[in-house]
Amino acid sequence: MAFGGSINTDVLHDETFDLLCTMCEQKGRNREAEKYCVECEDYYCLTCVNVHDEVPSLKRHKILDKGKFPSRSIKARSRSGKTQPMAPTERCDRHSHHYIDMYCQNHDDVGCGTCMAVDHRSCQDIFYIPEFLQSNTRISPAKTTLKKLESIATTLKAHYESFQRGKQELVKRKATTLENIRKFRKEINERLNELEKNTVTDAEMRYKAFISKFEEEMETLEINRANIQSARDKLVSADNNVSHNFVNAIKGRNIANKAEKCIEVSKSQLPIEDIDFKPDLRLSALLQELPALGNVTQRETRKVKQVTSVKQKVSGQKNEKS
Repeated sequence: MAFGGSINTDVLHDETFDLLCTMCEQKGRNREAEKYCVECEDYYCLTCVNVHDEVPSLKRHKILDKGKFPSRSIKARSRSGKTQPMAPTERCDRHSHHYIDMYCQNHDDVGCGTCMAVDHRSCQDIFYIPEFLQSNTRISPAKTTLKKLESIATTLKAHYESFQRGKQELVKRKATTLENIRKFRKEINERLNELEKNTVTDAEMRYKAFISKFEEEMETLEINRANIQSARDKLVSADNNVSHNFVNAIKGRNIANKAEKCIEVSKSQLPIEDIDFKPDLRLSALLQELPALGNVTQRETRKVKQVTSVKQKVSGQKNEKS
């Protein structure tokens, strides 16, 4: 402590400050850190932070004041040799220039500061992730989320295969229907060419609409399956960055919830009607009056068997044993 006169802070002893300016420290000067850059993970005095802000590519970096510094355990910047909590490294999907460093406990969701300002402005329990994890050291949703992702991935695959089989069966029935149309066509004369074309076109259009429904649902299931796989891969390849793993776990859980809703919706999308061709036996007498070979109608078929999730199967097996 000084009792009078001026002190050259550049030559103070190393232990004068707990946190030193990174740039000054590298140049052998001891100046107290007043600012912290989240992206650079470096500390700055008031002079050096101005130098930092003059670099165009660094202008968007998040600068914290001294009172909001992350715990000293994040990174070794102090003389005590303590290690810093790892800062978030996952970029926001909506605001790519920001990191996902905030957690809304009310909605159990993560996002950047902009996300919280826009979507969670009325929420009460919003935390800076590294600080939240320091106070909640037992939180480890990664393992639970990974199990859920794997279960949903299995169910998605089963539903996709169910739709794939349904499409194959529909294509086969389409071939049979068109063949019946052509057989009936052969029983009459060459004047039926135009009528055959009209009837086949009608059937093709109806089948196309049905097949499109299957393909749309299959595409949606495939997208969800890819999202599930991506989220699963991130959790499987997790490193020691607790914040990064936390973000991936929360995002993975949300992806899994979305996939579950997709599965529920897909169950109701399987068509329960089919297309059939019924020849009009009066056609011989009405060739000049009819616009087509017959009426292309739809008939009801049994629903495709719903796929039971892995969790339901295991539960059923336990009940049987008991």
